[in-house]
Amino acid sequence: MELYQKVRRAVLIDGMSRRAAARYFGINRKTVDKMLCFPEPGAHGRSGQTYSRKLAEYTEIIDQILVDDRKVHSKQRHTAARIFERLRDEHGFTGGITIVRDYVAGAKLRSREVFIPLSHKPGHAQVDFGEADGIIDGKLVRFHYFCMDLPHSDAPFIKAYPAEVAEAFCEGHVAAFAFFGGVPQSILYDNTKLAVAQILGDGTRERSRMFATLQSHYLFADKFGRPGKGNDKGKVEGLVGYSRRHFMVPRPEAPSFDALNARFLEQCVERRQAILRGHEHSIGDRLVADLTAFMPLPTVPFDPCHMVTGRASSMALVRYRTNDYSVPTAYAHQEVVIKGYVDRVSIICGGEQIAVHPRSYEREDFIANPLHYLALLEQKPRALDQAAPLDGWVLAEPMHRIRRLMEARSGKEGRREFIQVLRLCERFEQPLVEWAVELARGEWIERQRNVIALGPSGTGKTHTALALGLAACQKGHSVAFTTAAALVHDLMEARDERRLRSLQKHLASVKLLILDELGYVPFTAVGGELLFEVLSQRYERGSTLITSNLPFDEWTSVFGSERLTGALLDRLTHHVHILEMNGDSFRLTSSRKRQKDKGEAK
Repeated sequence: MELYQKVRRAVLIDGMSRRAAARYFGINRKTVDKMLCFPEPGAHGRSGQTYSRKLAEYTEIIDQILVDDRKVHSKQRHTAARIFERLRDEHGFTGGITIVRDYVAGAKLRSREVFIPLSHKPGHAQVDFGEADGIIDGKLVRFHYFCMDLPHSDAPFIKAYPAEVAEAFCEGHVAAFAFFGGVPQSILYDNTKLAVAQILGDGTRERSRMFATLQSHYLFADKFGRPGKGNDKGKVEGLVGYSRRHFMVPRPEAPSFDALNARFLEQCVERRQAILRGHEHSIGDRLVADLTAFMPLPTVPFDPCHMVTGRASSMALVRYRTNDYSVPTAYAHQEVVIKGYVDRVSIICGGEQIAVHPRSYEREDFIANPLHYLALLEQKPRALDQAAPLDGWVLAEPMHRIRRLMEARSGKEGRREFIQVLRLCERFEQPLVEWAVELARGEWIERQRNVIALGPSGTGKTHTALALGLAACQKGHSVAFTTAAALVHDLMEARDERRLRSLQKHLASVKLLILDELGYVPFTAVGGELLFEVLSQRYERGSTLITSNLPFDEWTSVFGSERLTGALLDRLTHHVHILEMNGDSFRLTSSRKRQKDKGEAK
């Protein structure tokens, strides 16, 4: 362009002849003539479709090869070099590879699809799955993540799952609807088998059963793109890539899928602050129009599970998708209903849930709960060491110690008694049982420590207190058992009869004092003070075991004085083991079972 300007100025302004300009600048005179005719260089390049005459009779062959290539795997399509070889070897082509390469490049460019910019009305969505690697609970896993994009506002929703299965597909919808607070009018999908069981000859989609049930529950319309055309739902395809690049780089680490999904939700909410190219308002501002156009959520959310029927085997196992899950041995040989969720497998018999297991995505896996087999092991104690469901069950050292003591003392019967101890885990949490076994050794009594058992009525607090008291007696310790209300009554009666000091001295000398049912009956001011004196005298001199149906912050209602209650708890909890015994009432559960047995008998 600089030479162009110099030539024009020399001729048109400075008066130099065209011949002299050509000689001076070292260019052809015809080039000078062209420069003087136009103020800037003309555009270069060929116009129209031009190619060598040698190739003209072969272009139809090349075009047909390129058309046929669309039907084969992308990695087995013809390159320009391979087309040249075939033209030379099969059709006698005598030209060079360059003209073939140029023609093939132009043909491929002309065949590329052209798209129309789209506008998106509020209230609609697109859905797809992506996959990425992450470290979950210390293990490298490849997870799948559900994406829902609202094309009008570009608001995202992302949730990760262990596998891309129908339960995850439906659970992702339920979670997305809850996240946005409504149901889109329509959702666009590709032709995933999770939603489409079959594409009929006329293009009609036959929905999968689970997806059809989901759609019937929420009443949104479905739309499907062309097979193999991901650009039909370009918005959510973009979200799959964006979330992988921005939310999953570097590789995410989390202790569980719940923790990972909580992080993704936070990032989806933060994304609403962004103002995208071509828009004046943020994603969050534009989301308002989407939410306004949404349909309301139904009263009851969809239950995203795969439900099948089955039968428990003679080994109390139920098979679901190649994996075996255990049920209590009492339900062996019975018909069951199996509900497979994303994270768990629930097994139901007679309308009652009898087992729940974490779901396994392995093949031919064995998932057993040791507690399901303890009742049968009590009848067959010799199988204890070879019972496969108990493999990998980690027990604390006190449990192994008590087994050795029981078997050394009673042999086979001692093993049965140990299984009965294990069966306490059917009712209570394992750490609580192990703690109680440790307490049964009585070392806490020798150290003048206290035990407080808290929990609602009927959860076994009194039975536990009696068992620990009996264990203390067997160790040779003096034990006194009474209810809190009875002890307060005895103290007030002893005061009136002027033998209070003698009673207090006796209570202070007992190695273990068990006070049952503290909190059922409130005390008078005098009664509370008398009980406080007894417990104060025992502080760091003897052990006290108290059962109560009230948490500590409600003990003031029993003693009537916040000051007195605070001083008492300060002494009791200085050296204490607290047993939290929650759950349903034993008595209520037994009553329901008797009624159920009577109903079945009729």
